[in-house]
Amino acid sequence: MDFDISVRNKSEEVLISLGGVKMKKNAFTWFEFDYDPETTIQDILLCGAVPDVKTHQFYPTRIELATKLLDDVAICDGEKCLEPSAGTGGLADMMPKEQTTCIEVSPLRCRILEAKGHQVINDDFLSWAAQTSERFDVVVMNPPFSEGRAVSHVRSAAELVKAGGRLGAILPAGSERKDLLPGWVCNWSDVQKGMFAGANVSVIRLIAYKPE
Repeated sequence: MDFDISVRNKSEEVLISLGGVKMKKNAFTWFEFDYDPETTIQDILLCGAVPDVKTHQFYPTRIELATKLLDDVAICDGEKCLEPSAGTGGLADMMPKEQTTCIEVSPLRCRILEAKGHQVINDDFLSWAAQTSERFDVVVMNPPFSEGRAVSHVRSAAELVKAGGRLGAILPAGSERKDLLPGWVCNWSDVQKGMFAGANVSVIRLIAYKPE
């Protein structure tokens, strides 16, 4: 029976979007998950669709980029943390679960985060940020980039940071030339290329400190 390679590639894209890690040994290929994906995969089979990656600009954070950002932020014990665009947990998986609130617009990805043990709110971040009274010591984020949304997400997230707190973000290269957070102390990394699969975009890391 002929095997349609395009079907295989699309199937692999779906598994990766659900947090799967492609493994290969000799002629065998498989995917490993750090949670049980059975219920999530059943949801996809039942509804015949996966979350709209392009609409919400979902590009999972690679582990090396996430590690660098979390090292920059250096979360301390007891600090209240927020991940505003949690996806499948590329950043949140490295944050202390008992201290971290995740916001995610996709119900399916919320199921993934919950299966991993995260505290999750299913909502659009900008809408949630506009009405919440919660405030956080640390915000760590990889916001959507298109149509200026990175700027709006960062500025909304900044409003939720306590005085003396900090914000770490992965942003499009060139963001360092904008006055994103007036009055904050902003430190920028070097530009990094090729950090998102399927997206030809260069990024830069921001660590910003809110005045007391």
